[in-house]
Amino acid sequence: MSKKTTDSWILATRLCEAYIKRPGKANFLLEKLPCSLPPSHRRRCQFLFLGVIRNLSRISSAISVLVKKEPRPRLKSILYVGAVELLTSEDEKAALIINNAVEQAKLALSQSEARLVNAVLRKALPLLKNPHGIAEPAELSVRLALLYSHPEWLVRKWLLAFGPVVVEELLRWNQEPPPIYIYQPPKNATEPIDGLKLTKWPGFYQIVPEESGNIGELVEKHRAIVMDPASARPVELLDVRGDEKVLDLCAAPGGKSSFLAGLLEKQGGLLVALDKPGPRVQRLRENLSRFLKARSHIVEADLLQTTPEALVAKDLPGQYDAVLLDAPCSNTGVFRRRPDARWRLQPADIAAAASRQVELLKKASAFVSPKGRLVYSTCSLEEEENKLVVDKFLRLDKGFWRLKAEISCNPWDDDHDGGSAFLLVPAGNRRQN
Repeated sequence: MSKKTTDSWILATRLCEAYIKRPGKANFLLEKLPCSLPPSHRRRCQFLFLGVIRNLSRISSAISVLVKKEPRPRLKSILYVGAVELLTSEDEKAALIINNAVEQAKLALSQSEARLVNAVLRKALPLLKNPHGIAEPAELSVRLALLYSHPEWLVRKWLLAFGPVVVEELLRWNQEPPPIYIYQPPKNATEPIDGLKLTKWPGFYQIVPEESGNIGELVEKHRAIVMDPASARPVELLDVRGDEKVLDLCAAPGGKSSFLAGLLEKQGGLLVALDKPGPRVQRLRENLSRFLKARSHIVEADLLQTTPEALVAKDLPGQYDAVLLDAPCSNTGVFRRRPDARWRLQPADIAAAASRQVELLKKASAFVSPKGRLVYSTCSLEEEENKLVVDKFLRLDKGFWRLKAEISCNPWDDDHDGGSAFLLVPAGNRRQN
């Protein structure tokens, strides 16, 4: 194999080993890759590492059949990266892939472990291509969960909610590496972005692989935003005017805040972006820094512990014309983009998230001016985190708020990330929360 592929391969095994030792957020591990790594190497490393996570149960099932004793993390990482290459490549490349894995194993492992890598990967291909073997499980949820590497409990839940045809389409969609989009708001566009693929969504361009190394440069030059088309929908529903006071809650890492800042900067509107203190706020600052003409302020605070009076004490408005609450959620609508999230999610997490979302929505409503509006959104596909949260909020504040409009984004229909957004407006006399 070429040096480029080998270097990417080694880095991918190191990331995989770290993930095996301590499963967590994949993007945190990817951020540790050397800044000097050429873009082509980075793309290949990311493809292999996320490919392992994306196909984790399918790969682990095949390897466990062939390796009776639990391998140590370094050996397992080499087996897994080799397996994902076999799974995502043409069959005629299998010998080359296996030979490379064995050569890397000789450098990183004992001779006996290198021989094990050779033996296991040579037998793994049929199991990877057909994970059920001769007999398929009778239960559809079990079959789909293994074939598409998703938690079986979640597949079972989705089958009840969406039906088998939609679920298989969603699972297949989640398994594809996601496109990278950048957004240039039409109101702020000074020039088209040459060399990129213009999409069916106004203002959105798709990054082609050979251009991905220049994303930072493209973003800075064109004052664009790296974001999926689904992320624009809640902001569009909020329908901000350029002279308004806008509050973005749970704002980090700042994609939607940047979108809002671009809308406000030409007419002197005000943007306040609030989120908990932490590393994500730095990303928020970096994203907003491109909009120097926008009147924007970042507030580091927990929404559940914040009141309008606390903002007034910072010489900021206590109430706003438009409030956006993009609430923390289960992320089930963005599993293609965040494949590791599917493995962290537990059945009880959805109900816990929904309970917290109701509290966040109640707090957010206190910042809306009497004639203002509030958009609640998530990147979840679960009704419990979307419509049922809004319904509960309306029951708790019966007569004070009404649902004016809503949007649902389904990957199987829209071909972008999933989620929902709800536009709420005051109705009649409204008590202060």
